[in-house]
Amino acid sequence: MKGRKFKQGWIDWVQEHEFRMDDLKSSGAQVLELWPDPTEPTSFKETIEGVGLEYDEETVLEALEPSAWHG
Repeated sequence: MKGRKFKQGWIDWVQEHEFRMDDLKSSGAQVLELWPDPTEPTSFKETIEGVGLEYDEETVLEALEPSAWHG
């Protein structure tokens, strides 16, 4: 993802994955589509618990901290 330095690169990435999701949904596979809101940490709870993990709001807040996005 570090290769996506410009806005258009990210737009292309999102569009490609949207096309892939459309293909997956139309394939007959069971799909659960969730769109958490990064400004609302509790919106990640369903996604986290849906994959069998325990929701920990502090961990989510740390991950959403912009300074943690670049390692």
